[in-house]
Amino acid sequence: MRRTNSAPWSQRAASLALAGFLALSAGAVTAGLFPTPALAVDGSVTITQQANPDATYDAYRLFTADIDGENNATNIKLDASVDKSALLTFLNDHDYQTWLDGKGAEVDQNLLEFISSQIGQSQGIQDDQNHTWVNADSFAMSLANWVKTNLTAVGTATSDAEFTGPEGYYLFLTTPGTLSDADTTDAATSPIWIPLGGTVTKVEEKASPVTITKQVQEDSTQAWQSYADAAIGQKVPYKIEVTLPGNYNAYDAFSAKITDTLPKGMTLSSSEADQKYGVKVTIDTLEGTDITNNFTVTYDNGTKQLVVSCDDTTEIASLGASNKIVVWYEAELVEVSEGDIVFGGAGNENTATFTFSNNPNSVTTGTTDEVEAKLYTYLVTVDKLDKATKKTLEGAEFIIQDETGNYLSNGEWVSEKENAEIFTTDVGGAISGIKGLDAGTYTLIETKAPEGYKLPANPNISIEVKPTYDGNGGLTGLSATINSTIVEGDSASGNAGTGTINVDVVNDKNISLAMTGAEGVGIGGAVVVAVGLGWYLVRRHRMSADQA
Repeated sequence: MRRTNSAPWSQRAASLALAGFLALSAGAVTAGLFPTPALAVDGSVTITQQANPDATYDAYRLFTADIDGENNATNIKLDASVDKSALLTFLNDHDYQTWLDGKGAEVDQNLLEFISSQIGQSQGIQDDQNHTWVNADSFAMSLANWVKTNLTAVGTATSDAEFTGPEGYYLFLTTPGTLSDADTTDAATSPIWIPLGGTVTKVEEKASPVTITKQVQEDSTQAWQSYADAAIGQKVPYKIEVTLPGNYNAYDAFSAKITDTLPKGMTLSSSEADQKYGVKVTIDTLEGTDITNNFTVTYDNGTKQLVVSCDDTTEIASLGASNKIVVWYEAELVEVSEGDIVFGGAGNENTATFTFSNNPNSVTTGTTDEVEAKLYTYLVTVDKLDKATKKTLEGAEFIIQDETGNYLSNGEWVSEKENAEIFTTDVGGAISGIKGLDAGTYTLIETKAPEGYKLPANPNISIEVKPTYDGNGGLTGLSATINSTIVEGDSASGNAGTGTINVDVVNDKNISLAMTGAEGVGIGGAVVVAVGLGWYLVRRHRMSADQA
């Protein structure tokens, strides 16, 4: 908290402590930025909100007093709304009677002096942004909770508006339910203790909101980003990171729930025996401290909803305000039937939200807007054509192989060629879709030519699928490079909207040539050979007789 137009704190016992119940900029305090105070006729405070523009603050008055320009209090009286007996019970639990020993009779002045001294001594935790936050177990926080429970608010402060009231010692708490609807990551500030009277006071709230991000790992680069592509049967790693509110240490209990929804065509890739569904929860990084056992993990494959939750993360000793909670899991692309998966287009959205305790002085929660990571997948269609006439051809058979040498077989990739799935051109000469391909090179192999056509000497068609994306991970283009003797040209058309690569494969017709007189030619030749051989034998016999 930065306080402007205020005097240095008096060291006298009756002075009021301005406690750090919201982020206190240590640099501003040590830099001596407090100007000479301007006395005000009425006690006032203006709260400027840094992160919660719609929040309001309930004001509670514990004491009335005359407060001078250095925030020294005289004529101190416990507010009429306070049950003194109940307050003494609370204070005695914090060694008030020990402190009171030797200070005279029990009077309101002693009550305020003790309270002010204890609030001033409340220790805080400094975060990585040089803010100081009050601990949940501090006196200042305990008293704020007591006041909220036992007193009724005397007014409400709104952002950048002057709040006025009778001079005295006040507590301001974020009004439950008034955090910004526009920014769902807001968390309430810690309580603000402040004297009204003597000075015009301005408080700059430095509540630090939560954050949530979701990323998917692209297998070709191993990079974590907001989008990736995948093939059928591929296990795809996802990562969700959430930060805690800056005043996390002010929470006596903090609930955290991450809700993740997978696309219809995907499922968690883990064994049924694994009660955590393969989910891993760590601190800060994937290699950080494993805290999975502190979380409950549920998954419904019907709704595709994964929930990772912890009722109270403050029980995790190694987790603090400066840390992230990281959730990791693998999802498998298992189904590419119509309606279950999107090809190309806007991709398959995998969304997540974070529901969290958003007020250290109430049990309210907030839920962030959805964040998403997109997964793309593609398909290849084939048109089989007569090379010369471009007539479509039914009955051609193909199989497809990936870069690792495996063959697609009913939703998975197998090493045995004989188990490869066969795709056959229909009566229109088409294969409507070899589905579930990602960026990379595939080999489409023709294994059987249409009736009356010759299987090519080289039946392999190399297809390199090449998507392009914009800076936000949106699919902007889809094309393919082709290398084959049975495809005309070295490229194939692609449609980013439907995620489709279309390949025209041609065949030469196998024409049988008829020959007239073919049988006569064969017999005549045989007769000529036989007659010749007989004449040679007769002539040789005669020559032998003549020589006898």
